[in-house]
Order: sequence, then C-alpha cells, then structure tokens
Amino acid sequence: MTSRTRWISISVVLVVAVIVALIWNWSLIKPQYKTSKPSTVERIMKQPIVALKTANLPRTPPAPRPPQCKAQPRLLEAHGVWVVNWSTNNGPLPVADLVDFAWLTWTGENQIKEQFNPRLKTALARQADEYPCQWRLVTLSDGHEEATRIAMAKLLMSGAARNEHVTRIAEFMSHQPQAHGLTLDYEFALPTTSQEISRLYSRYLTAEQRQAPFDQQVDYITQGYTDLVAKLTQAMHMQDRILRVAALVREQDQVSTTYVPPFIMDYTGLRQHANQVILMAYNHHWQTSDPGAISPTTWVASIWEHVATDDESKLALAIPSYGYDWKVDAAGKRTGGSAKIITGSAQPNWTKLETIDGEHRFSYTDEAGLKHEVWLPAPDEKQQLAESVTSGAPTMIWRVEY
Repeated sequence: MTSRTRWISISVVLVVAVIVALIWNWSLIKPQYKTSKPSTVERIMKQPIVALKTANLPRTPPAPRPPQCKAQPRLLEAHGVWVVNWSTNNGPLPVADLVDFAWLTWTGENQIKEQFNPRLKTALARQADEYPCQWRLVTLSDGHEEATRIAMAKLLMSGAARNEHVTRIAEFMSHQPQAHGLTLDYEFALPTTSQEISRLYSRYLTAEQRQAPFDQQVDYITQGYTDLVAKLTQAMHMQDRILRVAALVREQDQVSTTYVPPFIMDYTGLRQHANQVILMAYNHHWQTSDPGAISPTTWVASIWEHVATDDESKLALAIPSYGYDWKVDAAGKRTGGSAKIITGSAQPNWTKLETIDGEHRFSYTDEAGLKHEVWLPAPDEKQQLAESVTSGAPTMIWRVEY
C-alpha cells in the first residue's frame, strides 16, 4: 500500500468516526418529543370511557321566557345570589340578575331530596311570577354522611354509576318548568385525605394502579369528576338548560395529602364543558380556625390569577354575605368549639375594631364574661373589591336567607 493510499484510508476512517460521534452526541442532546404512545403510568391511570346513552334521556325544556325578557342579561354577565330557607312570609327576590335556589341534596341512596319549604317548584313559580326575566337556577349539593361518601367514591370511579346518576338528575330537572338550569355543588363527600382515598377509592383500582404515585391517583378521581360534569352538561343542554359548577379553590397545583378536594377540580376541563364555573372564594378562615377575614382580597386575587390564566370568560366569583362569631382567649385564639354563623347586621354591643378587605372586625364580651371576635363582610364593599380583582367578572353571593 502506497503512502497516498494509506493516507486516504486513514482519512476515511477519521471521517466515519467523526460522523458516528456526532450522531451519538445528537441522540443524547436532541429534544425528547413525546410520542403518541402513552407511558405506563398514563396508560394504567386512564379511566375507561363509558358513553352516556342519550336516547332515553328527557328533553323537556323549561317554560318559554316572556317576550319582554329579550333584554335579559347574558349568563356570563349576570350577578346573582344563592337563596336558602326561603320563608313563606317573604316575597320573591328582586335583588339580582340571577337567583339560585340551594334547595337540593344528593344522598347515598342516590335520592335527590328537597331541604326547605316551600317546595322547589312552588318557590320557582313565585319567583317567575314576580320577576319573569331573572335567571332561575337550582343548586344540587352533596351530603357529608358516610353513606354519601361511599356513594361518591363509586360515582367518581365508575362511568356506569355516573351515567345512572346523570339520568336521575335529568329526570328530576325535567319536572321543573321554571328552572333555567342546574348548579352542581359537590364538595362535602369528596375524599378529604390520602387515608380516605385508600379506604374508599382503592377498591376500584387494580393492584398496579394502587402502586401509582398519589397525585396520579387523585388525577384518576379528577377524571371521574370532570366526566360527570361533561355528561350533566350534555343532559341539561338536551333540555335547553344550562349547567354551572361551584368549584372549590386553590392557589397552586401541588396535591395535598391532608386536604384533597380542591385538587379534584380540573378548572380547564370544567370550563371546557360547563356553561359557567363559580369559584367559591370564601372560608379562608372557617368555623374551627382562629378568627380572621373570610374572603381576604389578596387571597381572592391569588386564586383568580391561578385559575383564570388566559381565559376568564366562563368564570364567576362567589363572595360571602355571612360572618363568623368566634369565642376567643386573651390572645385572640379560638376557644370553645366552632364559630357561630352570623347572617344579620352588627349588634349594638359589638365594638368595631377595623374594616379591612371589605370585612368588618368586631369584639364584644357576652353575659358569661367570655370574649368574642366577629368578622362580618360588607356585601357592597366586598362586591366592589371582587369586581376590581376580576376585571368585572360576574359575582354570586353566598348566601341569602329570605
């Protein structure tokens, strides 16, 4: 072999080596795009689809609106109130674009029960007679009893159970001619902790699924909740009614093992299906916490920023009209059980300490010599603050006893 031939051979080898090295290095640093094939975790933690059979669902629409209601506010611009415990001694509510009757409860027996008098149909009819152009809706909430928690686990883990539940609700709503739609408020029977998920939900998972990370198990439950909303929306739209969801709130997405319910809310998925999602921005301080603001503006702003992202068109904000009365010690810490719910105005023996975030803070000493601290929202101020935080999104006031 001549020197020239040898040099050419060496050059070819070097070139090939460089090409191989480049290919190898590129395989290490190139972007790793996700293929269409799901990972093992994604595959096993996907709820099976059970299609809703719509052929037998009722299609009865609500009574037609009177001709003078053409100028009625659009749903996504309508401010409203939830009303509970409507006394027959009081008339219909003229104070809002939308009135939502929190009348119904779902129990573990898969029954829908009315909580108050008069009967729902009667209350809706009276409201329609006096204020025919208001939006009239009905809220269905869940109970917190063990039987309802067991039923909720089955509901969120079984597509067939959800289909049966949706059919039952659709049948009930078809007999409410003055209701323009339904608000779903399922929160009390949702799993609270990782222990409760293990106790009530794991039975619906395979052995492989039970080994998945905790946040993946919560996501599996979330899929069931979102599917329930999607199917309820479909059933309500078949009756020319709307579906709203009252959603628990959170400020971040790292799943908590000690308080799970807000993390079952897939805000993007809920907005995709429901006509409106109402963020329940209250109870920042609650009956068994130490005293404090119930719906502080900075907290509400943080929630709104987290949820709204680039689309707030279907969002509404729920604000409180109630307050809490805590028994406290000398340091202002809660003592002696749960705070009392206050739905009226301030009492003459209360001393006003400050007004902050649209809420008034009071103190007083009762007849037994026990010190109390009261936080009571000012609804008008609270609504103005809420509108400033949300750039004018509709608000829902929880709650009015009438």
